[in-house]
Amino acid sequence: MPDRGPRRHSLRICLIAVVALAAALLPAASAWGAKVVYPSQTAQFGADGTDSTTFGGTSQMTFNQASHRLYALGNSGGTKIFGFDVSTPGTYTPLGAGDGFPISVASPGIPGLSTDNSPGSAGNIYYVSENSGSLYGFTSAGVGLSGFPVSGFGDPCGGATDGEGNTWVGDYGAQRIKEYSSAGASLGSVDVSRTGSPCAVGIDGG
Repeated sequence: MPDRGPRRHSLRICLIAVVALAAALLPAASAWGAKVVYPSQTAQFGADGTDSTTFGGTSQMTFNQASHRLYALGNSGGTKIFGFDVSTPGTYTPLGAGDGFPISVASPGIPGLSTDNSPGSAGNIYYVSENSGSLYGFTSAGVGLSGFPVSGFGDPCGGATDGEGNTWVGDYGAQRIKEYSSAGASLGSVDVSRTGSPCAVGIDGG
């Protein structure tokens, strides 16, 4: 697998100024509907929602605006996606087995973790594992989505979900950014070979 320089690992996630991104970036009259804005705050927490535990390594975060859920990727007892109810600003209540969490997933390499925040969506979660060469999809209850995992990448490197609920994956080896529906169907790709190999995809969800 290509060397993309040092990879940062953190024993805890330090959350600075947790803000619902849609509220900060989109106009109030957009199709996203009502927004929830979280006050500026600084918090450090691990798998149990407090600073007494850690995520054990690799970490990424994604937020679901409708359910007020925060998802974090960690390596505590194997690679897992941890879920938290953050309805009350400053409180990170872990979602447990009854909610389908944590979700055990393939080890990441360079990962991608995103949530479907499109209007009326069910809040599906998508995870890209470079090590397994696949894109995974889960319901908000941690159940694997039909049509996933998706494979066939040259070297998947990060991913993001757009405002229509489609997930885009950077294929470093193929020098393309590939698009997939919530059913795991291929929707085409963008050739970015003239600018290099894509990694760490970002999408404007508006």
